[in-house]
Amino acid sequence: MSETVALAQPDFKRLFEASASLYIVLNPECKVLAVSDAYAAAAKLPRESILGRNFFELFPQANDPETKRALQKIVKTKKADPLTIKIYDSQNPDSPEIKYWGIMHTPVLDNEGEVEYIIRRAEDMTDMVVQQNESRNVQQERDLLFSHSIDLMAVVGSDGYFKRVNPAFERVLGFTPYEMYAKPVVEFLHRDDRTKTAEGIGILAKGQARLGSINRYMCKDGTYRTFAWNSNPLGEKFYTVGRDITELVEAKQKIQDLNEQLQRKNEELEKKVEQRALELAESHSQVLQLQKLNAIGRLAGGIAHDFNNILGVISLYSDLIETNPENKAKIPDYIKNIKAATVSATALTRQLLIFSRKQIVQSQVINANDKISNLEKMLRRLIGENIQVELKLSQDLKNIKIDPSQFEQIILNLVVNSRDAMPRGGKLTIETKMTALDDDKTNYLIPVKAGNYVCVSIMDSGEGMDATTLSKVFEPFFTTKDPTKGTGLGLSTTFGIVQQNEGTLWAYSEPKRGTIFKIYLPVSDEKLETAAAGTEVAKGEILQGTETVLLVEDSESLNRGFVSVLEAHGYKVFSASNGTEALQVSRKYKDVKIDLILTDMVMPGMSGLELADQIKKERPNARVLFMSGYANETFEDRGPASLQEYEFLQKPFGVSELLLKIKSVMKAN
Repeated sequence: MSETVALAQPDFKRLFEASASLYIVLNPECKVLAVSDAYAAAAKLPRESILGRNFFELFPQANDPETKRALQKIVKTKKADPLTIKIYDSQNPDSPEIKYWGIMHTPVLDNEGEVEYIIRRAEDMTDMVVQQNESRNVQQERDLLFSHSIDLMAVVGSDGYFKRVNPAFERVLGFTPYEMYAKPVVEFLHRDDRTKTAEGIGILAKGQARLGSINRYMCKDGTYRTFAWNSNPLGEKFYTVGRDITELVEAKQKIQDLNEQLQRKNEELEKKVEQRALELAESHSQVLQLQKLNAIGRLAGGIAHDFNNILGVISLYSDLIETNPENKAKIPDYIKNIKAATVSATALTRQLLIFSRKQIVQSQVINANDKISNLEKMLRRLIGENIQVELKLSQDLKNIKIDPSQFEQIILNLVVNSRDAMPRGGKLTIETKMTALDDDKTNYLIPVKAGNYVCVSIMDSGEGMDATTLSKVFEPFFTTKDPTKGTGLGLSTTFGIVQQNEGTLWAYSEPKRGTIFKIYLPVSDEKLETAAAGTEVAKGEILQGTETVLLVEDSESLNRGFVSVLEAHGYKVFSASNGTEALQVSRKYKDVKIDLILTDMVMPGMSGLELADQIKKERPNARVLFMSGYANETFEDRGPASLQEYEFLQKPFGVSELLLKIKSVMKAN
């Protein structure tokens, strides 16, 4: 037998050597007779070092009994062997590599039918083997998950029958797989869920996924359990996973039932709290009114004295005008004195209203010094002659924004408290100054924003309080006084008013060393509203008007006076003495535009607010301006929105104040 393969055709030899497949030709003794370029490259050996050598000497890794038996079998049987997979290690410690090779041996027979050559073909099947192994591993993992999952997993056909179910079905529902395969899916469902589930199967059959669908499956014992399903279609089947949410649904239902019970209890409690709050509010209101009446009683003597003086001035100069009409030169002075007395009466009346009426809160920019100075005379009369009063008012005090009557109530409540702490007399000091509160200072105060504040201090030399008493001083109904003399609401009311105006109230006291209260109210950058400005404007033509006014006033003298003032300043006036008459006038002149309804708030029969509500339905564009000598519950019952909807003017007021207010109302949107 020749030592090398003699290929008759040179072209065939080139094709063999250049083949991309790995070929090597052996004789029956396993000597290498020919090799392809691809095999030599894979072996990383030059062709010359391969040819003529023993195959097993060249490739020790192939020197295994299995390969030897395969070659011997080919020589004996003269038939090719099947493809076998062999694993070869690169034997390189620096870059170890495992390769999977597909090996096939094919015999070439001579003329006598004996094996002359053995063609060994090798294919690198590493990628295929790795992929097969990975697929096998993935399938094994899937089978493990499918078998051991606590969730229900199933394959369902488009015909609506189960094709495969995991063991969780039997563990949870009690049916064997064969029992599950025997009936359509919908027959295992709660009757109320069948239509919805059948529709879902129809959607899956169209190739659309279904996520989060919920239904109830019947167990073998007749009970039902609830599942949440995620399903995806693939071909004629869809794959679905269901999680048992029975306990979750039951817990959710229990929570819902408990919430409904709690809601009912809350509603019942809210009604009780509301009822109790109304009772407390009524009691509180009654107590406050008693406090005000007590204060009025203490002030009555001094007020009567002042009012008698005021009335004396008015009576005196009215008589001079009436009895000396020929002395026309002095009449302006007489009128000036009468007006001055009227202003004093107005101020005194408004101070009384602080106590006697349920006040409408109307915040405005004020100066604390001015208000305290105006109160000084009343305060001295209120606390008695055995207490010395000293005012220390800072000259650089900035403005604050608060309802003036509320501010006066704060001062009066604290002054009365200090007076009661000095039954044998003493000294009361009221001091004002500017204070900047930073984060450090606000830490020991009731929570308040850092910034600039006006601080009003009220200090007395009275009996003082210990720490325990001081800690409760702002609590409602807490009092150290005899029950017949104190309600425990004065300081709590004061504290509430201060907080309502974004301020805070601080107190310090020691037994036998007196008490100091400090009121902190935030500085306002808005311009101070002064009466002087109104008077100055009153002299100009701005007070003239051309609008039509429906005046409603039950006081005949005031009605005539208002008509005279308004007509003298260019207004056209329709007047009425009550609400019913005003509605009649409005309807009588329905074709005439009425620009403003100027009405008293409290009148017999129909209140001003009721009149405004009715007349606004017929004349929605008409403005409304209320006026009253006091404010009862009319606005309070309607809530704060009433003050935003309508304007209010407190009686008594002057001509300029009335005309300016009308101008303001008519200019408003």
